[in-house]
Amino acid sequence: MNRLRYLSWFTPATGMVFSVAWAWYQQNEFERLRLEGSCGMPILAMVALAGILFGLFSLLAGALNFLAFRLLPAPREFKRKVELTVLGMPGVALGATLWALLEYALSHL
Repeated sequence: MNRLRYLSWFTPATGMVFSVAWAWYQQNEFERLRLEGSCGMPILAMVALAGILFGLFSLLAGALNFLAFRLLPAPREFKRKVELTVLGMPGVALGATLWALLEYALSHL
C-alpha cells in the first residue's frame, strides 16, 4: 500500500477519534461550568461542529485516495473504485448538510 493510500485511511480514523474526543471534552467542560437555567443547545452545536470536523477530515481523505487512485497504472481494480466511493461518501454527506443549512439560513432572512 503506497503512502497516499495509507494516509487516506489514516486521516478519517484520526478525524473520528479527534472529533469525538473534542466533543466529549467540550461537553464535560460545559457541564462543569453550566449555570442554572442554561439549556443544552451549546452541546448540540458542539456535536454538530464535531460532525463537520469529521466531514472535513473525510474530504481530505477522499482527496488523498483520489490522488493515489489516479497515480495507479491504467487497468485499475474495481475494489479500488469502491474504496474511493466509500471514503468519499462522508464528504458528500458533509457537503449536502452544509448546503441544506445554508439554504435554510438564507430562506429565513
